[in-house]
Amino acid sequence: MPAVDPQITASELLRTFHRDEPYLFLGAAFTTVAILAAAFAFLRRKVDSLAVYFALFAFLYGQRLWVQAGLLETLIPPSQLFERLRSGIDFLVPIPAFLFFDAAGLLHRRGKVLGYVLGILLGSLAVATFAFGPSHSYHVINDVVVIAALVLLVIQSLLNRDRNRDFVVVRRGLLIFVAFALWDNVVGAFGRASKIEPYGFVAFLAALGYVAARQILEWGPRVVVAKQGEYGAALYTAESVFALPAYPLETVVDPTGAGDSFAGGFLGYLDAHPRDLDDQTLRRAMTYGSVLASFNVEEFGTERVRRLTTDEINRRFDEFREMTHVETLPVEQDVFQS
Repeated sequence: MPAVDPQITASELLRTFHRDEPYLFLGAAFTTVAILAAAFAFLRRKVDSLAVYFALFAFLYGQRLWVQAGLLETLIPPSQLFERLRSGIDFLVPIPAFLFFDAAGLLHRRGKVLGYVLGILLGSLAVATFAFGPSHSYHVINDVVVIAALVLLVIQSLLNRDRNRDFVVVRRGLLIFVAFALWDNVVGAFGRASKIEPYGFVAFLAALGYVAARQILEWGPRVVVAKQGEYGAALYTAESVFALPAYPLETVVDPTGAGDSFAGGFLGYLDAHPRDLDDQTLRRAMTYGSVLASFNVEEFGTERVRRLTTDEINRRFDEFREMTHVETLPVEQDVFQS
């Protein structure tokens, strides 16, 4: 059991949790994505370097967010092993990242050479950290090297003339991630703290998710629904894309089971309307799923759902529909001429 410092009050512990909450959630989300990518590579029954490197990249990224969370530092007694792990994991994350970019064809010959040199250098820094302990100079070297590598990656991706739609989408997500990562590393090189890079990784994952969903549609499924946690859900069909945010709540008590509640509401609505599986029905089903998920997180376990009534569900559905509804109104032509 973690040993909490008796001098830390409950309010201080709660503030630490709320400060780390988005990073703990993102760490769990990235780890889940890594497990799914690894499972996909395993089910294909052949070595898919792209999926393997991506799974390792996402896994290490998610674990870094957890290990470096202030809440974990508060709960775990001070130890050399933990401090070395918190510091050394920074040097491990970029290694599978550049192997993934190489496997994806984003690196040219010089970029590949740089990637392998980067891997050897960062691997050496990780080994030195685990063996001798953390050092500020190690992180300065890491920041400078990663900045140079990211700049080269951006230049090479922009010089790539591939006009494939999937490549363009992935490149846009990658550029957002690189911009956020550059900011964190540049600020870190000057001894300042910044932690916006994980949100850039969300954009990169969203781009990969869009491409994956589109390719899955080509394999046969007519409809793909992507659950996105606190960011809502997205519906992909051959004709349209529909995105729905999560229902806004002032307080979230327990997010456990929110995704299952969404899936239950979504499938339950479709089961009640089996003859009307058109685009509008699918969108209403997503809304009902989001509404049920919003009730689920208001209390622990199934306490809130057990007391739920049809009137409450319909009332919140109407509220959600009003929040996300926009009336169609033609724009007067002279608006653009004035």
